[in-house]
Amino acid sequence: MKSDDNNPEVKERMALSDAQPRYRDWLSDLKKNGLFGIEQLLPFIETPCPFDLPALMAHGATVSVPDDNALQAEIERLRPWGYGIQLRPNIATEKNRVMVQRMIYRSHLISGTVRGLLGSAMDTATVLDMACNHGYFAVEAAFHGARKVVGVDLREQNIAKANFLKTYFGTQNVEFRVQNVYDLDSSETFDVVYNLGLFYHVTDPYVLMQHTYDMCNKFAVIDTIMHKEPVSAFLQMVNKDASSHSEGEFVVELHPTYRAMIDLMHAVGFKDIREVVACEDGNNAPHELYDSRHRRCLIGFK
Repeated sequence: MKSDDNNPEVKERMALSDAQPRYRDWLSDLKKNGLFGIEQLLPFIETPCPFDLPALMAHGATVSVPDDNALQAEIERLRPWGYGIQLRPNIATEKNRVMVQRMIYRSHLISGTVRGLLGSAMDTATVLDMACNHGYFAVEAAFHGARKVVGVDLREQNIAKANFLKTYFGTQNVEFRVQNVYDLDSSETFDVVYNLGLFYHVTDPYVLMQHTYDMCNKFAVIDTIMHKEPVSAFLQMVNKDASSHSEGEFVVELHPTYRAMIDLMHAVGFKDIREVVACEDGNNAPHELYDSRHRRCLIGFK
């Protein structure tokens, strides 16, 4: 049988399939040589992240329509979720309590910080949620009184989940659109731009960051996986399932390091960058990704 090893397409597939093992080997060498510690290069904004339900999820317990059986049926119809949002006691988009607790943590960390920064200006604020997925953070901003909230996502199935949450929680001041973030009109600006869980799903991070900067009037929230290698670089990740509701457009992604994200934010014009962390008071719920600094939340001010 003739081998296909010299076929360019076969070679390309082989190179892609070998990329992750090569990266893991390199990572192992970095760790052995003590080059994989946690860097802290930015000033902090400390935010309480308790086990307590955020106000939006707590409000869900007061909603009586639809009844429990109909609500559970709608949750099942809209799967996959991939995120645990509590709607009522014992009813959540994911049954795994750890997944619910992760969303509770992120709600406090991200939305709580934004409300603290805006203060009394929250009721006049405009908010854009780029690649909003299930729309929770956009709905939460609307629930807390933002004047105008827009959430966009590439996939219709995600916008269907977002509109379900909008209806369930009764937030009318939020609009969801099926739209690629790169197709947004940068002349439509917002006080706050959310860029949450997006930067590790793209191939052109500079364009995305410039777009984020151009569309925000006050500040942008960048929450993403950030690799710990002590270089300003983007690491190629391959063989991604681009059909998944939680992935990006392409099978190849460029993941930022911590230093790369800071440098990129400065490069597009952000004047002041802070990292959002849980208060060091011992009362915070755990979140393994944030606690280990594998995932980080940065805020860039114009």
